[in-house]
Parts: sequence; C-alpha cells; structure tokens
Amino acid sequence: MKKPSKKQIDAEIKKLKNVKPRVPHANYFGDDNYEKIDAQITVLQEGLTENDVYDRFDDPEEPDKTCDLVSNARDAAMWLIGEAEDGAPSKGWEEIAK
Repeated sequence: MKKPSKKQIDAEIKKLKNVKPRVPHANYFGDDNYEKIDAQITVLQEGLTENDVYDRFDDPEEPDKTCDLVSNARDAAMWLIGEAEDGAPSKGWEEIAK
C-alpha cells in the first residue's frame, strides 16, 4: 500500500466518525471502543507518527488500559505512512458495527 492522499485521509476520518455510533461503546472486556476510534481520528487529523502515538497515548502506569488504545492509534499512524497490515483503520470497526 502507498501513502494515502489528503483526500483519502479526509475520507477515512469521515468513515471513522460515521462508524463510531454503530460500534458498541465497550468491547467484551469493558474497554472503551469510542476512545480508540477518537485516538485514530486524532492521529489522522494531526498526522501523528508512531513515536507521537506512544508519547500521546501510552501510560506506563496503566499498561493494561493503554495497550489496546496505543495499538489502535499505532494502526492509524502506520496507515498514514502506507504500512498498514490490515488496511484502513475503519475496516476493523466496520466488521463489528451494527
């Protein structure tokens, strides 16, 4: 995959905003899905790098809480540089959306 264009990034942000209300607020483990989607939107809007993701979202004092958050935000950062393994961030959310 190559790096997405500004138009593709804007479209992905819109997709994430549209899918968010259709995704369960919490997952099976009680983790906040909305927080994860918001983190991905932030990454895309601000053009955060992988290092930025760790600086912004990782909390060493609460690794259990931030592990999935960082993972989702990192997925968005990797998509921004054209190195996403699973496609656009919205793809995974669409799979669980109602």
